[in-house]
Amino acid sequence: MKIIAAVAVLLAQTQTVPLSEVIDVRLHNVDVIVTDAKGNHVPGLRIEDFELLENGTPQEITNFAEYSDSASAVSSSSEPPTPGLQPLTPQPRKFVLFIDEMNLHPTTRAKFAGSVGEMFNRALRDGDEAMVVRPAEAEKLALEFTSDRAAIRAAIAKAMQASVFRANSPKETEDRLFEREIEGSGGSALQVARRYATRAERRVAQRLANLRAVVAALAESPGRKIIVMVTESIPAQPGREFFIRLPSRLEAATFDAPADHLRADYLDLSPVITEIARIASSKGITIYCLQPEYARLSAPGSVETKHDRPGYGGYDTLRVFDQLDNSEQTMKALTETTGGKWFRGDTRVDDAFRQVTLDVQSYYSLAYHGVGAVDEPRKLAVRVKNHPELHVRTRGEVIRKSPRRELSDRVVASLLYPPSHNALGIAARVSGTDLDVLVPIGNLTFTQDRGVHRASFTVHYAIFGERTDFVSGVEPEQVVEIPDAKWESARLQPWTHTLHFNVRKGPHRLAVGVLDSTSQEWGIDAVTLSR
Repeated sequence: MKIIAAVAVLLAQTQTVPLSEVIDVRLHNVDVIVTDAKGNHVPGLRIEDFELLENGTPQEITNFAEYSDSASAVSSSSEPPTPGLQPLTPQPRKFVLFIDEMNLHPTTRAKFAGSVGEMFNRALRDGDEAMVVRPAEAEKLALEFTSDRAAIRAAIAKAMQASVFRANSPKETEDRLFEREIEGSGGSALQVARRYATRAERRVAQRLANLRAVVAALAESPGRKIIVMVTESIPAQPGREFFIRLPSRLEAATFDAPADHLRADYLDLSPVITEIARIASSKGITIYCLQPEYARLSAPGSVETKHDRPGYGGYDTLRVFDQLDNSEQTMKALTETTGGKWFRGDTRVDDAFRQVTLDVQSYYSLAYHGVGAVDEPRKLAVRVKNHPELHVRTRGEVIRKSPRRELSDRVVASLLYPPSHNALGIAARVSGTDLDVLVPIGNLTFTQDRGVHRASFTVHYAIFGERTDFVSGVEPEQVVEIPDAKWESARLQPWTHTLHFNVRKGPHRLAVGVLDSTSQEWGIDAVTLSR
């Protein structure tokens, strides 16, 4: 349900009011998990037990429901209960397993497969669907959305088969080659650290690009939406650990000054992670994170804390802790903003999937009429009155995005999924390293003024490849002006807008979208570029 204020209707007709001044009034649905001090879900609460705040201001809860797989959903609103009120039927749910490239012990792999299978056996209802995404593989989608439990188990088993320990995985390669090069670096430790920070940054940026695409594609689906991201390493500042806590016996090979590692030699991806979490939160997507195993301290079966043993080739223990802290920053941002939880260690695998099962089986749904400007994030907080001992998890923000921001998200989603909408009939054509975007002139909305037909549109793009960092953006607004005398012939032709990409060798996926500035209609196309 959505009510758009009159100013928004006027904007769609005349485009005389800036997008930033549009006021959105819509019914926001907020799923809420309530647990006690032991983590047990708390049933039986009523609408009057909850307090909901937007940007610190209490809001009237207009709709309320308690969902439980063990009992019918109980619903009400802020009005007196209606006699004979029927229980609400939960909408179908979608689950996404985002399984990164990992090195897992056989016991961990078996535990993982068993826990996921048990989760779907218990949580999957009629109409629910699951998808398996493996971002490190050439085919990103290991399994499209399905309710076939056997197909889900087969896709998970295949992912676990690929997660055996091997020395040439990206994470293992980064760490082991760094150790080898730093031993013989002489006075070039800073250069070695920079090189490996760049490798780590590329790996993590691609994973986040895939995660953002999944979030964007899932955003428009109704009902509850769950993403479980399973990873060995997803640092917020890739490569940071390579600049600090070098082995003590290599002091002579470290940096020129103590502040050398603060020279922005590694990239802070926190803003990217925050944006992904915001997109998910605004669309009611809950993210859970699991790090089943993480950087080993040394060779299997041993733990080393010093680098003074001849021939030592293991990891520095303190650097491992830095790596864990780095990934923890990412997992906290994704889960705390969206109302999920994160887990670490092979002993927490069962706990992670049990938590997801409980959260989708027992929760409350609140709704309120939020008011705010377009593209303005608004903080959410939900409390249980007079029960400070109870813990509440829910999404942390709501936002009504402008058509431009919505299209940018959809374009990113098209990097993974075939474009589903192209009302403008646009087409993307690869020409060398350029991408020509063909926009049928007759499909744009023109105004006529002083002998000229005039229309305008924005071009949105996204690209990533196996060796290329994810890039997305929006071109400045394009204006098409056609004299009245040439209108009839020109309206049958395409308008060409060219984008130039300077990319590394290898296959790349490019997606492009066009938004008509007047009608707000849009279209998306995607192509593969091979070099």
